[in-house]
Amino acid sequence: MHERGAAFRAVVRHVAGFLLHPVWGVLIVCILTLVAIALLVFMWISSRGKFIFLDGVVHERAAIVEPWKRFAREGNSLFVFWFLLSIASVAAVIGLSLPLIPAVLNAAATGEGWPLVIAIALSWWAAAMVPLILVIAYTHLFLFQFVVPIMYRNRIGRDGGMESVSGVAPPERRELPGVRSVLPGAANRFVVAAGIVGFSTCCIGFLVMGLPYIGSVVLLPAHVLFRGLGPDFLAQFGPEWSVTEGGTTAAVE
Repeated sequence: MHERGAAFRAVVRHVAGFLLHPVWGVLIVCILTLVAIALLVFMWISSRGKFIFLDGVVHERAAIVEPWKRFAREGNSLFVFWFLLSIASVAAVIGLSLPLIPAVLNAAATGEGWPLVIAIALSWWAAAMVPLILVIAYTHLFLFQFVVPIMYRNRIGRDGGMESVSGVAPPERRELPGVRSVLPGAANRFVVAAGIVGFSTCCIGFLVMGLPYIGSVVLLPAHVLFRGLGPDFLAQFGPEWSVTEGGTTAAVE
């Protein structure tokens, strides 16, 4: 046990020395900064792109430049909220993980009961992370499937979209199928179908679906389907919730 603890402390010292090196430390900071900038740019483009894609699905067209300019305000508003939501999600994950690190490191360094300590720590971490992941997932589902279509239709910011969606279910309409039975059900069927295709082709299907351009073309019908589920669900509550101009979309069956 003493030898294991000494070896672990030696590894920690080597890692700390590597990170504190004047060259490698600065290089790592620069790389992390570039990655953060790239993620921010991706989120900003994706925020605009969600309105462009929704516009293409609604009107069955492939316009990019015109909706990019037309939904600039809505896209920027969505980007700000999405960025803040991501920061809060990462902070929550780190906040749940940090208390476990000292106990795990101490158990690994001393070698005293480290399998039990690690097992307990991982069990606690998983029990805390599962509800958090569900909350984050449903928040993103609510944001992209309902708030974005309302912002698209009414040309309002994300605050107005959330306020509108919060009152979408009047008492006389609550017999309509819930989103929990529509979107997750369709997602589960898609995952099963993709898994069958991937494994039945000896994982070649997974490689095709993972290719940058070819995968997007192959999965385009699925992307269009999922993009239309939220607006179709909202359209069940009346024409005032439809994203189409002066009409209604087909209800989700």
